[in-house]
Amino acid sequence: MSSVSDPPAPGKSAAQAPPAVPPPVLDRWRYAGVFLLLFLFGTETFLISPLLPTIADSVGVREAEAASSVTAYVLVYALAAPFLGLLSDRLGRRRTLLAGALLFVLSNGAAALSTGLTLLVVSRAVAGLAAAAAGPAIWAHIAETAPEEVRGRALGLGMALFSCGQVVGVPLRGLLAGAAGWRSAFWSRLRIAVAHRVGTTAPTVAARRLATLDRLSGGRAAAHVIIGSSDLDVARDGDLFGKEDRYRRAGEYLDLFTRYLRSEEEIDHTGEFYAVRGARPGLRPEPGGELVSLGGSSPQGVDLAARYAEVYAIAPLPLPDTRRRIAGIRAAAARHGRTLRIWRHVTAVPDDTDEAARERVRRLRGDALRLTGGPDAGRWAEAVQLDRDRERGRADPHGGTEQVAGYIRRSLAAALTGSPATLAHRIGLLRSAGVDIVQLDLPMETDHDRELRRALVARLRTGVAPAARRGW
Repeated sequence: MSSVSDPPAPGKSAAQAPPAVPPPVLDRWRYAGVFLLLFLFGTETFLISPLLPTIADSVGVREAEAASSVTAYVLVYALAAPFLGLLSDRLGRRRTLLAGALLFVLSNGAAALSTGLTLLVVSRAVAGLAAAAAGPAIWAHIAETAPEEVRGRALGLGMALFSCGQVVGVPLRGLLAGAAGWRSAFWSRLRIAVAHRVGTTAPTVAARRLATLDRLSGGRAAAHVIIGSSDLDVARDGDLFGKEDRYRRAGEYLDLFTRYLRSEEEIDHTGEFYAVRGARPGLRPEPGGELVSLGGSSPQGVDLAARYAEVYAIAPLPLPDTRRRIAGIRAAAARHGRTLRIWRHVTAVPDDTDEAARERVRRLRGDALRLTGGPDAGRWAEAVQLDRDRERGRADPHGGTEQVAGYIRRSLAAALTGSPATLAHRIGLLRSAGVDIVQLDLPMETDHDRELRRALVARLRTGVAPAARRGW
């Protein structure tokens, strides 16, 4: 067709010619939902491939076994699609498409929550079944509803997005999994904890930042509040208050901080350390989150955690002392009508047997002492981690190498050592003592360490329940 109008037919005037009809255009917004589904179906095809080593390590299987999760999706999709294409003819395009999309989302959620290979493979197979049901319904929907003049363009755009998902999905999912763990490729479960020292910023400013971060992360942000136990350390940031003053200031800070997060009205406050006028809360955090965690074994630290924290970080202690400390902090929280979850950081040194693990700790200690006792010994002695020891008289301020050696010995003495079975048992004892959150830190990273870690995680996921309570 030419853009020049044809002359009027004989016997008709130009005024009697029918008005020109604009050519149909593809309404992309009408098909945005199905186009998005096609893109997601495409990403799912090779979703798992870049994540196989991480998944194998996480669920405790060999990489070749983890590859069955790739096969499950592709094989089920290929076999089921020709037959499930008839489903939408019987049930209707819309019903089949919505059912397939819902099943696709649920199966990916199950894959993200899977703790073993079986559930992961089954979830992937169900996702393939969902895509096989919804995919043909999408193509039929486009073919039946798109105007004839743009039908080919609509189908081509859908295929382009499907192919784009296959190509782009691999690097995107790999990057996401590298930053947030392989389960984030299916479902976002990453929690963000920010260490925050009282006294470095105004409480209302800090509260706004935490609320913004919590909203942006979907309710997964928290602040671990640090008051500072070393005068020398906090002075490096310009905080010249002594310990008693710091704790008193922290109480006022956290009171204003938590009020600001909860309040729906402007806040006026005049206190010993802070004063605000017309502080207007804006963005609020997601409800029900654990926004504040606190540690500290002093009476002031326990009192602050009982009044303001949702999580209490307990220090490494013998098991009977752990139970007493947990009972004390929970009783303190109960007096304020509150409950707390207990968090314990655990450094674990595993090996095939308990004796091999103890020998490994001895080697680690020897290596650390040689490293810090060499030509650069003076640099290690000036580490800020040792300030508290010097202030509390645990070491001679001029001791240098001896102080560093004492710090190394104490740190490794608190580590849990043993075979995966022994470590799982001892972590089970911590759970039975009331620890809710166990943060594992395994300092070594070799192929053998990864095997030991998989064995430990597999035992922990079986729900190890210690037969008897005994200390160590």
